[in-house]
Amino acid sequence: MVSRPLGLSLVVCCSMASSRRSYQRSYFSRSTLRSHRPIYVRYRHVEQQLQEKKMRLMSKKPEIQKCLDAINLLVDKREEDEDVEVDFPLADQVYARARVHKDAGYVGLWLGAGVMVEYELEEAKGLLEEQLVSCEQQLTEVDEDWGYVADQTTTTQVTLARLYNHSVELARR
Repeated sequence: MVSRPLGLSLVVCCSMASSRRSYQRSYFSRSTLRSHRPIYVRYRHVEQQLQEKKMRLMSKKPEIQKCLDAINLLVDKREEDEDVEVDFPLADQVYARARVHKDAGYVGLWLGAGVMVEYELEEAKGLLEEQLVSCEQQLTEVDEDWGYVADQTTTTQVTLARLYNHSVELARR
């Protein structure tokens, strides 16, 4: 079995051993069927986790881009030696208008868990660009991992179906 970074093993389709006696084949197919069910459940669980992680990252990416665009606007207006008039949210559906002075060189970034840190514009821009690149890399990794897990889930489903059909065939004999 080949191990993947997710800690999951590679599933191989099993073929039926026709040289064994009937009771051995029956025992083989039932025990193998029992051993593959937990593997299938584990792959489905990991697939769900990857899907949730992808949704979190996809919702995070536009927020980072929006903050980066706002900082780029502030940097551009500072270079043009102009004040910036902006609307910012106070609460849901409640906005306030403010004028940002051209000499304002700091912004506050929410880090999460009720923590806001003040950064210089260039430092904040660099931080957000790093976060955007990291987010895109993580999305790519999640897509690759999801592809692997989807293939393994399908392989496991096919194996389970074959084993089940084989055990039904043996029961008929």
